[in-house]
Amino acid sequence: MARLRPTHWLALVLGLTFVLYAPSLGNTYAFDDRFAALAVRDDGRANRMVNSLQPLWTYFTTHYWDGVYPGDVLFRPITTLSVAILHAWFGRHGAGEWGQALPQHLANVLLHVVATWLAYRLARRAGLGRSGSVVTALLFGVHAIHSEVVAGVVGRSELLAFVFGAGAVVVATGRPTAVRLGGAAVLAFLAFGSKESGLAWTGLLGLFVALRARRTGQPWLRPALLRSALVAGPGAALFLLLRARMIASLPFVADTGTVDGLTLRLTGTVGWGWGLLMSLVPAHLACDHGPAVFPPVTSPVDARFLLAAGALTAVGVAAVATWRRAPVVAAGLGTFLLGSVLTSNVLFGIGVPFAERLYYTPSFGLCLAASAVLARAPARVRPLVWAVAALWLAWSGFMVLQRNPVWANDAALFAHEYDNQPRSARIALNWAGVLRKAGREAELEPVLRRVVELDPEMAAAWNELAVLAMRAGQTEVAIAHLQACLRARRQDGDVHRVALENLVRIYATQRQPSLALQTIESVAAREPATVARAFTALQDLLAQQVDVDGIVALAGRLQQAAPAARRDWDRQRGLACYRRQAWSEAVRYLEQALHQEASPLEHQQTSLLLASALLQAGDRQRARDTVQGLLASPGLVPELAASARDLLQKVDGGR
Repeated sequence: MARLRPTHWLALVLGLTFVLYAPSLGNTYAFDDRFAALAVRDDGRANRMVNSLQPLWTYFTTHYWDGVYPGDVLFRPITTLSVAILHAWFGRHGAGEWGQALPQHLANVLLHVVATWLAYRLARRAGLGRSGSVVTALLFGVHAIHSEVVAGVVGRSELLAFVFGAGAVVVATGRPTAVRLGGAAVLAFLAFGSKESGLAWTGLLGLFVALRARRTGQPWLRPALLRSALVAGPGAALFLLLRARMIASLPFVADTGTVDGLTLRLTGTVGWGWGLLMSLVPAHLACDHGPAVFPPVTSPVDARFLLAAGALTAVGVAAVATWRRAPVVAAGLGTFLLGSVLTSNVLFGIGVPFAERLYYTPSFGLCLAASAVLARAPARVRPLVWAVAALWLAWSGFMVLQRNPVWANDAALFAHEYDNQPRSARIALNWAGVLRKAGREAELEPVLRRVVELDPEMAAAWNELAVLAMRAGQTEVAIAHLQACLRARRQDGDVHRVALENLVRIYATQRQPSLALQTIESVAAREPATVARAFTALQDLLAQQVDVDGIVALAGRLQQAAPAARRDWDRQRGLACYRRQAWSEAVRYLEQALHQEASPLEHQQTSLLLASALLQAGDRQRARDTVQGLLASPGLVPELAASARDLLQKVDGGR
């Protein structure tokens, strides 16, 4: 064993890394995988970005959660494209859900092995010897905080960002030829497009350039800034431009609530400190660390904030203090800070106070610093230091093996995490979803009540409690729950729209249109886009209970307040008039709708409705012309064709 070369040890490290994570190849899809990576979702809808390969440009103009939420600011085109390519080439031919998931999980494991090799290469670039660099790779490859990233498909974004970002640094810190710098610039753009936090590699590139210049006794500040600007600058500018263009085209971005700037930064500092601790001692791993796990910190004298701020300050001070005598230690500590600051909530809010996956790249910095410390340990304490390192490696590897099967699927994940992380409202809500899917509805209510006790702002739980109350005939309880849902700020998807429809349905059943309208107007004042998206359903519910003028006026206000929420306002107004037998007004709005942008099916439906309105208004000739034009249109849906022929018989039968 002593005669093994460092390259052989590196091969053993890479093999061990693969073996540790190989059990995750038996997993299917869990948690966010089912939305971002599953080709056909549980509700039967195809994920168009994964189910079939789209034109390349589509991936660079679409948000990450396309098809799940109407709009979202996350922009990870390279990650989505990688999932789609693997599904098109291998996954679609797999047997069942596991067969589809296997290529995705294999890609994650192999990417982690590549990332481990790149950790070795970065350590070499930092100035560690071959043996020390192998230790860095070993610590990184076995680190248990990476289990979520590797075992869950959506961890792909972290893996790709690291692989491309580290690759850019390795290439750019070599001899500065035009080819190398150009290749590094491409890799940097791919890192940014894999995940927004990949932008941290801009600073990390400068850090490693500075470190190499520092080792050779050359000036380091100017080369670091220049190399970062040349390599990362163009890619960062292009990525931010594409992201801004994507956001500008969104019809809707969910409002998940905000906190004041001081609370955001104080709480973010606590989460950042927790990330430091978990990167050192990856204990009590969990798939979610939501708001109830990290209660907001509102005072700068809060003990949690002071402790976290003190620890982070100590890391920063140590990085500065070791820059001259132990530059690799300084580079490792600096890597942790630079790699985590963008996701710390200190500079700006990112939506989650802490997540293990966010520390995939930052943890490399601590592995690098630890390897440098191990290499410099005095002879008298070296056996003890290495014994501690060996124990940490054994324990971390054991944790990885434990966590792999936890991510097997939703049922396994949330059954485990419901007990493992009892203060996570999101885990409890997802466990409720597993129970519902399994038909265990008798167990739902106490789980949902835990959710709203932990986080009263979780809108989806209030809506589900309301549904249970409606089924039990507890109408007043259901109304109270739905009102709480509409007040709650945290919503996944379109929960407020569903809750509004449920509440209006109750009022319509009770023949209380005034309460229904009052509720609609109240929600429209806060969230006009929510009411706009629900407008068709609301019309159906209140068809015979609200006069046409009120509906038309509401449509006008919503169109003005949320013009991008829908494009068929004239059709909606025409439908409202048709239902209330205001035939001339219906004709006017429906004719206007035919001159507006719509899908072929929408045009066909509008034409049929217009012909019927013309018939009712007594204009048989125009009704006949409209129906005949519809029947002559290419690609007419069979059901609509049958309805059109029936309507034509009515027109001709009345002559």
